[in-house]
Amino acid sequence: MKKGIFSNFKFSQNAILFALSMIGYIAYCAVVIPQKVPFCDEVNAWNISQNCSLTELFTVSRREGHFILWYLLLKPFSLGNIGFLWSMYVVNWVFAFSAVLLLWKKAPFNPWLKVFITFSLPVQMFSVYARCYAIGMLALFAICALYPKRKTSPVLYPLLIILLANTSVVGCMAAFVFGLLYCYEAGLDLQASKITLKDLQKPFIVFTLGSVFILLQMAFFRLPFYSTTGWVHTKFFMFFRMDDYKPRNIVIILQPILLLLGFVFFQKDKKPCFFVLLTTGALLLLGYTFYSFEPWHYTFIYLFFVCAMWIYLQEYKLTGVWQKTYYALFFVLSFLTIFYFKFPWHWGGFYVPTSEYIKENMEQYRGAKIFLFPTDAGITGIVPMLKDYDIEFYGSHGTSYNSCETYIHQWDAQRVDFDAIKKELQKEPEKEAFLFIPTVESWKRDPMHFFRLYDQYNAGIKVSYFWHTDDVMIFKLSL
Repeated sequence: MKKGIFSNFKFSQNAILFALSMIGYIAYCAVVIPQKVPFCDEVNAWNISQNCSLTELFTVSRREGHFILWYLLLKPFSLGNIGFLWSMYVVNWVFAFSAVLLLWKKAPFNPWLKVFITFSLPVQMFSVYARCYAIGMLALFAICALYPKRKTSPVLYPLLIILLANTSVVGCMAAFVFGLLYCYEAGLDLQASKITLKDLQKPFIVFTLGSVFILLQMAFFRLPFYSTTGWVHTKFFMFFRMDDYKPRNIVIILQPILLLLGFVFFQKDKKPCFFVLLTTGALLLLGYTFYSFEPWHYTFIYLFFVCAMWIYLQEYKLTGVWQKTYYALFFVLSFLTIFYFKFPWHWGGFYVPTSEYIKENMEQYRGAKIFLFPTDAGITGIVPMLKDYDIEFYGSHGTSYNSCETYIHQWDAQRVDFDAIKKELQKEPEKEAFLFIPTVESWKRDPMHFFRLYDQYNAGIKVSYFWHTDDVMIFKLSL
């Protein structure tokens, strides 16, 4: 009788925690998403999806570091400009919410741990920050949920790995490790005569086709090589440039401890331990030597821990003091991640003050050509917001923002290409033209100093100082 009462109590406690968590999670997203300023990378993804053909999407990934899946999902909405940004946020939130539901339904965790994961920084961030990361989180959780049936799911399990790989470079790392462990396990089973080559035909076909699809996109990769050694001490592991996050130092200490003690926790199956070690190692190595990842990329390390423990605890129970201590440390880590609430997520970049300035002074620039520098994700966000203002926008390398060429070459254009701008001005010389650049403090006293200094590069274009605010400097261009 007592056992039944206790069992009912546990069930009711789990149900109450689930209900309260869902109410809190939905309320948080409902409040934050409408108030947040669209992040430049979010709008940039919309622009890419809208302006690039299916063929061009393979090439645009070379500078974006994100694969084709997110752009394809946005295309039905972006092509018709349906619910600009709102449709993107809804699509993203559906994936994030599905990941949260899957966590509560399938993860073998204590219900309080599920609460902490639900409100952890990665989950709250990927729920309101509309990029490809929510899909990656859902794919990770789906792979973990299906892991016990991986050998009886020769198509679905490999397919989920391929879908994960098509989200982002970080997702591709995790997918590669999952695939590597799958092949290692299949090799052992084959050697032990538990399976035959015929049993491997379906997963082989899925992995081969998926790998070719990924390699076609990676063939165009051209991410910049540069060392980030100067940043590593401030970005290491998680919450890296978040000085206002108080428990940051504790989190930074806890994560390497959990990595080092992984072999103690994963006693009966080392594969989950190798998963978190290889994925974390790959992410840190690339971030240290190849590409400067941002804090939201590194928050995947926490999700890798979640996945490793999810996989292990589905098949084995906690035994011994060391395992329970490790679980308790992870519990503490998860608890600490809920203390970073940046409300709302005001990540905007240069385009926010620029677009606000243009909106307030729209009549002054109606019918004009505006060249924006630098041509990067921080600027591309202006374009769809101001489409009704009869203003033509161009990159600093002279290409229209309605052309996929802008998004393919945006990271190449870190200078003002006056030759390209001159060709564009010659097409319609009667139109006014302006160059917008971020305000440089040292230029305020003598805004024309830069252009006098580099007059030989101006291609015969007359540049005259027009106006500046605290955020934007405007120069008038003429032939």
